[in-house]
Amino acid sequence: MNFIIALILICAAFPLLAESLWSDNGIELSGFGTLGLVSTDSKFYGYRRDISQANGAFENEFDFNSVSVFGLQLDSNINNAFDLVYQSVYRDQNDISVDSITSMAFLRYSPNAAWSVRLGRTPVDLFLLSEYRDIGFAYTWAQAPSEVYGMIPYRHLDGLDITYSTQFSDLTLRSKIYTGKSKADISAVDFTEEIKLDNIYGVALTLEAMNWTINARYTEVKVAQNTSLQKSLSQGISQIPDAIWPDSAPFAKSITLLNQNIKYVSISGRYDFDSWQLLSEFTHTKSESPVIPELLAGYVSIIKRYKDHAFYLISAFTDSNNFDINSLNVNTQFLPPEGLALYHAVNQSMNFYASNQQTQSIGWRWDIRENLAFKMQLDHTTVEEKGGTLWLNKNTEAITNQLLTPKETINTLSTNLSFTF
Repeated sequence: MNFIIALILICAAFPLLAESLWSDNGIELSGFGTLGLVSTDSKFYGYRRDISQANGAFENEFDFNSVSVFGLQLDSNINNAFDLVYQSVYRDQNDISVDSITSMAFLRYSPNAAWSVRLGRTPVDLFLLSEYRDIGFAYTWAQAPSEVYGMIPYRHLDGLDITYSTQFSDLTLRSKIYTGKSKADISAVDFTEEIKLDNIYGVALTLEAMNWTINARYTEVKVAQNTSLQKSLSQGISQIPDAIWPDSAPFAKSITLLNQNIKYVSISGRYDFDSWQLLSEFTHTKSESPVIPELLAGYVSIIKRYKDHAFYLISAFTDSNNFDINSLNVNTQFLPPEGLALYHAVNQSMNFYASNQQTQSIGWRWDIRENLAFKMQLDHTTVEEKGGTLWLNKNTEAITNQLLTPKETINTLSTNLSFTF
């Protein structure tokens, strides 16, 4: 049902704009999509593409929504210097609205080949695939490595970016600065909440030759709100006596996210040689808040092309430090039932972003036509204890009793058809 609603909204999102501009020969309508299925053999975890998704594929299930995408794009050339771009994308958003499916909506000013200024909603430049993250046909894999792409659900920037390109010898250097705000859903075991980011500032540098590319990015953001869970935890903990929960008031204050800065750095690259391609991306996230631990993530992928086929391997990881609830020295035997529930909730909350897992993937892509590709990918993932951030675990009773998300080895199979038109 969500898929049907999304299609209706996507088609309805830009008729007024199209009606006013369609007579212009500069109008171009295009689209893309991915029709996919995913299944997993996990006993505890449900597969999801990123941490915004509240639903996923559990054991003995074949899930369509979480890996299927449909998008439409409208491009309008106003004159030689200005153009408009609008893109709507359905990707199993939790709430379907015109705003949630609007992936891009910007005015671009390009006075010459060197400069480009975009104002409006643009892709936030965090990844190697930032400009086409949802266009599955544009990359070889059936699924982009969730270790890098799943931890950050933010896809757009409402603001401004400026790009400058220059050439020297056989090299092209592109530099971009950007600023604005963003928002995205974060989904955990039993809640989904939209988290807003303000004061986003970033810079991206790209050095490119004929057969290789190197990218470096730095982004800093400020969290614009606390979650309702953090508010309730902070209020509840601050009321527990220090004799039972030492330094309860300072700790309650420290677990808020409001106005906390997060810094994100990524290094990525691509190298092509003959029929081979090597891709790699590594990221580092650091926050002022203990709720978001320092996180390292990355992947290396090698691709071999043969005629209309491509075969590939991916090795990916996330690595972060877990929060030790015992370090608080709480006298749990004196906690009332509601206090014990707070204690368990703190343990879950403080370890939510502590992703620790490793995935080895093997896959195949077949270009059936110039605009249609079939893909298949098998992931073998080891999720460490307390490291299951990227997955859904709806067995809340087990989490509460064990005070952890368990270690498990998971096999995930993804198949899809990606297309453009």
